[in-house]
Amino acid sequence: LDVLVNNAGIGVFGVAEELRFEEIQRVMETNFFGAVRLTQAFLPHLRASGGGAIAFMSSWMGRVPLAGMLTYACSKAALETFAETLAQEVLRFGVRVYILEPGYARTPMHGKAPRYELPEDTPYADLYRNWKAHWRVGYRNPTLPDAVSEALFRAIEEADPALRIVVGDDARQWIDARERASDELWREAGQPRELADFLAWAERVYGPGLFRG
Repeated sequence: LDVLVNNAGIGVFGVAEELRFEEIQRVMETNFFGAVRLTQAFLPHLRASGGGAIAFMSSWMGRVPLAGMLTYACSKAALETFAETLAQEVLRFGVRVYILEPGYARTPMHGKAPRYELPEDTPYADLYRNWKAHWRVGYRNPTLPDAVSEALFRAIEEADPALRIVVGDDARQWIDARERASDELWREAGQPRELADFLAWAERVYGPGLFRG
């Protein structure tokens, strides 16, 4: 065994108040605890063989949480913290750790994600509407799965010392936008706005192309 790729992932759309705890638990179990279990099972073999690589399929949302994607962002943030800590622990054994952060990727997960039924009396109706406008644009020109696998293969072949591998222009744009914005400005995304006002605000804060395709 030379390489372990933790690639399983699911997502559920919804806000903290309205998500069922079981839905949050299911996403964390698959996206985070599943990777922890596999890593603990295979790490002794990598250590015994004198090295190798462990890759974690994260997302730009591991660093950039967005309203409506609470469960997915939490699971990926936990995964990145685990991977970053692991990278320190296993360096002495010649085991490299990679965190892949792709943009919107057209994978089977997208089609299989449960459709969120918007509660009729939700106080978050404008938030759902505004962010769904972004999801539609994001999946119009998605990152291809081949690009993600090629980036990982190249890193392993070249023994790339980088911990994080960002794949896709949209992923880089989101990460850069979050690093530029203050916490106070980022929080403003949750203010009630009509769609046109929200799109204008988002383009100014996040950059062009993420909400208008």
